[in-house]
Amino acid sequence: MEKKVIQLCEEAKRGAEAALMEAEKAWTAWCIDALDQLNKSDITCPLLVSMQNPGQCHL
Repeated sequence: MEKKVIQLCEEAKRGAEAALMEAEKAWTAWCIDALDQLNKSDITCPLLVSMQNPGQCHL
């Protein structure tokens, strides 16, 4: 589960950065899709705490 959350967080970040730089709707949709998937994931407090290492995505 941690890997999935990290992957989705990184995808959302990349999509947001690309949308900001290129102003393309496709990148915005990619970011929103990743955020929607994160929202639907079973993310718990213990999972988030276990992921709080330097260099990893923090939600």
